[in-house]
Amino acid sequence: MKPHAASGSRKPRPIGALIPFEPWSNATHNAKLQVKLDKWINEDQSRSGLVLAGFDRDDPDGPFALLSKPQDVDVVKTLSGDRKVVALSASQRVASSAAARKVAAYYEDQFGGNWRMTEFRPYEGEAVFEPLDGKVATARGLLASNGFKCEPWDIYVSKRRGGGFKCPECGNSDPSKCNVTKRTCGYLGNPVQRPMVHGRHEEIAHRVKHMSGETGHVILSDGSTRDWYEETK
Repeated sequence: MKPHAASGSRKPRPIGALIPFEPWSNATHNAKLQVKLDKWINEDQSRSGLVLAGFDRDDPDGPFALLSKPQDVDVVKTLSGDRKVVALSASQRVASSAAARKVAAYYEDQFGGNWRMTEFRPYEGEAVFEPLDGKVATARGLLASNGFKCEPWDIYVSKRRGGGFKCPECGNSDPSKCNVTKRTCGYLGNPVQRPMVHGRHEEIAHRVKHMSGETGHVILSDGSTRDWYEETK
């Protein structure tokens, strides 16, 4: 089994090529959009109090920014057997690990059982919770703390037929080890399940980190590798 080869450098974007504007996942884009929105809101007193509440990316004429005058109340807006989506309150929509930890701790306690936060999207005003079995939760936690030095919800682990796990980006698998992919950013959402334009995929591809279950090497965005498990021996 060969580890996934990560690109050592970003391919130059062709002159004149359009750069995808994605304020739901890109902090710089979000800040620029917020400046425009603030100017528009301040032009009319009736718009006072409006804030960016999320984005509608399903409309064929979109995407659109959604504005509202939110109360500081969080709501579980989607509920199913294997997925719960929480609409975050205004005070919870903070792009920081500290804010994400508070949301995770509160709802994991409220939902009980094996429910864990798997995505934190403050720019879209959402947090996603899914039930994880013990092995997946353990693998996610250990790799987040000892391997990638990130938050557990920044790690995406998928079960593999026949046992073990696989990396959902490159398909690298080993029946005795856990193979994972670290999200480009804890607030991007799952690039495997969420559709994206080609430009965004290219942006993710050169930064995403893979771990080979066979070798225990983390391949970094510059092409270099390191043995993450040495820190835990």
